[in-house]
Order: sequence, then C-alpha cells, then structure tokens
Amino acid sequence: MVTTLLPTGAAAGQESGSDTFNDVPAGHWADQAIGWAVANDITRGVAADRFDPDGTVTRAQIVTFLYRTFHFIQGNPVTAGATEGTVAFSSNRDGDHDVYLMNSDGSNVRQLTHNTRHYDWLPAWSPDATRIAFTSNRDGDFEIFTMNADGANQHQLTHNISFDTTPNWSPDGARIAFTRYRDGDAEVFVMNADGANQHQLTYNSQDDGLPSWSPDGAQIAFQSNRDGDEEIFVMNPDGANQHQLTHNDRDDLDPSWSPDGAQIAFNRDLETGAEVFLMNSNGGNQQRLTFNEQHQTALPSWSPDGARIAFNRYLDREAEVFVMNADGSNRRQISDNEHQDWISTAAWSSYIPSTGSDLFSDVPEGHWAEEAIGWAVTNGIIIGTGEGAFDPDGTVSRSEIVTSIYDTVNLIPDHQTDWVGWNTSPTMTSGLVAFSSNLDGDWEIFVMNPDGANLRQLTHNDRYDRYPSWSPDGAQIAFTSSRDGDEEIFLMNADGTNQRQLTSNYHQDSAPSWSPDGTQITFSSFFDDPSPEDYRGSREDGTQITLSRF
Repeated sequence: MVTTLLPTGAAAGQESGSDTFNDVPAGHWADQAIGWAVANDITRGVAADRFDPDGTVTRAQIVTFLYRTFHFIQGNPVTAGATEGTVAFSSNRDGDHDVYLMNSDGSNVRQLTHNTRHYDWLPAWSPDATRIAFTSNRDGDFEIFTMNADGANQHQLTHNISFDTTPNWSPDGARIAFTRYRDGDAEVFVMNADGANQHQLTYNSQDDGLPSWSPDGAQIAFQSNRDGDEEIFVMNPDGANQHQLTHNDRDDLDPSWSPDGAQIAFNRDLETGAEVFLMNSNGGNQQRLTFNEQHQTALPSWSPDGARIAFNRYLDREAEVFVMNADGSNRRQISDNEHQDWISTAAWSSYIPSTGSDLFSDVPEGHWAEEAIGWAVTNGIIIGTGEGAFDPDGTVSRSEIVTSIYDTVNLIPDHQTDWVGWNTSPTMTSGLVAFSSNLDGDWEIFVMNPDGANLRQLTHNDRYDRYPSWSPDGAQIAFTSSRDGDEEIFLMNADGTNQRQLTSNYHQDSAPSWSPDGTQITFSSFFDDPSPEDYRGSREDGTQITLSRF
C-alpha cells in the first residue's frame, strides 16, 4: 500500500515489481510502484526474489520510506554512513539566494531560509554549532541576522543603511566580528552576539574586511588593500597591534584559521585564477593547495577536526562546493547543480541533526532507522507513543500512513510559486498580469488576464526567466534571466518578441524596476565574491549607471 501512495515518477522502461519478485504477479495493482521504490532505494525486498506485498509496515519502516522519498524528490538521495559534520551554504537553486545545510559529503540537503526576491548568504556557524549568523537584505539593505541551526528563531542584529556582511563568531560565542561598508569604505566591526555594543576596529581610507577569529580568541585575521592590493593582516580583538602577514603584488583574500590556530588558509588571486593557499599563523611557510588553472576558488573553510578544507570553485559560471584534505590532496566536489552555491570561511561545523536515539529511550544508538526517526519527529511527520518512547516495531494504521505522507509532501518547497507583475498602464483598460512560473519545467515568463484567462507563455529556454516588470506604457517587459549562465537583465516586447540582453557581466543582476518616465531601469547587482552590492540603473539601450555604492 505505502509504495503506491508515494510519488512514483517511474520512467518508461523501468523495471516493475513483477520483473524482480516472484510474489508480485504481472499486473499486480502495486507492480509499478514496487519497481520504482526498489530501483530508487526507498525500500527493498524481504529476500532476493520476494517482496511480501501484503506484509505490514512498522513505525520505523514508514518513517524510513518517507525520509528516503523526501530526499529523493529533493534530488539528494540519502547516503549511507556517518557524516563528518554539516556544511552551511547559500544557494539560488530555488530562484532566490537562501541558506541551506548539507552533510559534509553533499547529501541530506535541507533549506533553512525561504525569502522571495532577497539574498540570504554567507552563513557562519557559532562555535557550539547551535546557531548560524548570516547576511540578508530582507529589510532593504544587507544586515547581519542569526538563527537556530534548524532555521528557527531568525533575528536581525544590525539596523542601519550601511552594508553589513561576512559575520564571524568569537570562539566563546559571545561576539561577532563583521564587515561594514559605508561611504565607499569597508571596515571591520565587532558586536555582542545579540547585536549590542557595535564598535569599529579598523580605521583607514582603504577596505578592511572578511574577519576571521583565531581559535584562542586572541587575534582576528582580516583582508585589507591598504598597501595597494589585498593582503592578509591580523590584529587584537580590540583593533590594536595590526600587522601584515602577506606581502606580494597579488590579492590575498578570505583568511580562515585552522581549528588548532597554527595555520591560516586563504585565497590568492593569481594570473591563472584564484587558488587556495596555506600559511603558518605568523605568515611563514606559504604553500599552494589547489591548481585549478582558469577556475576561480574562494572562501576556504576548515572541518571541525582540521583534517579537511571546504572551498568554492567557480565552474562555467556555476559556483560549487569542494572538499579536500588539508594538504590539498583528495579533492572532490560535494555540490553539483546549475546554480550558485556559496559557503563562508566558517561554513563547516560538527552539527548533526537529532536522531531517534537522542529523543527516545527505545531507539538505541545505531538503530537502522535512527536518523529517519529523528528527521520525522523533528519535522512533525510523526510523534512518539509516550513519555520518551517511539515504539519503532509497532505497526501503523492506514490513516496514520496517509497523514504522514501528506505532511511529508508539505515539507517539499513549493516549486509552483509564481512571481507576479501587474501592467498598470493607463492605456490598458483591463490590465494584464505578467508572472514567472515553472509550469513547463523551467522558470519562464507568462501573461494572463486578471481573471486568469488567456494564459500565454512569452519565454522558452532551459534556464530560468523571472521577475517581470512592465514598462510604464505597457509596451515592454524587463526581466531577469540566467540564460547566459549568470543572472542578467533582459528586455522584450509585451508579446514576447524582440528579446534582448541589457546587462552582460559576471555578476548577478536581478529585480528590474522601471523609472516612471520609462527611460531608465533600476536593478540589483550582486558580485560573485563577498564584496559590496552595486545598485545600478540601465537605460533602454543597455547603458548602465551606478546609482549608489556602499
């Protein structure tokens, strides 16, 4: 019964249950579902040639089926084996930049923030792995926020018109260092973990930023271009005793202390591309770890045990997360999609979600369904049977099964959310609604009448087109598209013809909005590295102007 209720998604030619099991006759009502579930590791037979289709299901089994199905649908099948902590990252895989978590092998991806048309990024773990600080522009400009490790209790710490970003926790979790861009200058600030007592540590006319606290709390490493190019510096937590560690004519960026405090990983921008380097904490013994040639790397982040380093690599205009040993060996990719996945220099923690053995006395540590039980209870899919008990071998009723499936489906992000733009032109008596939707499998621009009638698709490509914005005269629509690999601003006629690109760069240009006279378009431009945001304008001919810079 359970396998027929789960989403099948069976492909043509896929084996059915009767192809594998002697007790599933051809034409059995669950034949196709059984074949799908076994082929995708949702379940398996009770023997090599038997499925036992009429057997009952235990509470532990049903949550395991649902756990595996949830991650299969998300495109991240559950990987067997223990995880070595959790990596926090930001991604635009849902169309907006939000904060996610994944196991250190890339499995078990789960989304923590859900903000439309905003950026949540550069997540940094607290030392006790209970909280995450991150940067968000949900209030109109970039500020520092914190949240629990499960995404709950999101709280804004900074409130100003500056650009606050790159948070990094002190080792005792009491303070957060961060970068503040204001009046064309970046400086390092520090504040209490609740946002109180904000004060400035660096003072010069050049840019200082990307702070990274040493594990003993005695120093803060940061990058600065005060000598003409970006170099790595260190200072005391009160801003005193600032001194330079690197000295060369290349840009050295993104310092990250090793957990034992003996080394600092950083990024060096070479002629062939940016690469990850390592040096002693006093600046000595600088050595190159990556040899990517033409591919940019950024934001090294140490594993909790200091044995490995995660980092970003820019691949064909896609940012992906890689992991390597601390000596540069055994490099492997742990994120792989057509979008931008970015970490920070404090992205890796020892955090592991609660498991069944943490919650229930009758689920022993190492139980085969331990992780699935913890996931199901934490997400409200199922509850225990009594004080500290789960009864993993107990059976479930049909109504409990369908309810738990219903609740699981509701956990999956809604991929049919439509971004709407109204045509309010006075020349249009009834108006039109422009919106983006993935009705055809990719995000495209559509228009329809206000009553939902006369739906027609304007764009057709295998990337996403979003954020439509009508010109004041109703003749054109500006929109965001990733069809060239980056998010750029495009323009088309109201009927979808004459589509043309207005911006072309390696930044992420989004959210166009017309001036009232229709001669200019404002939009947001986000750099691929953690640098200030440019708010820019574009004329209809594509000529761009910078409106303000933090």
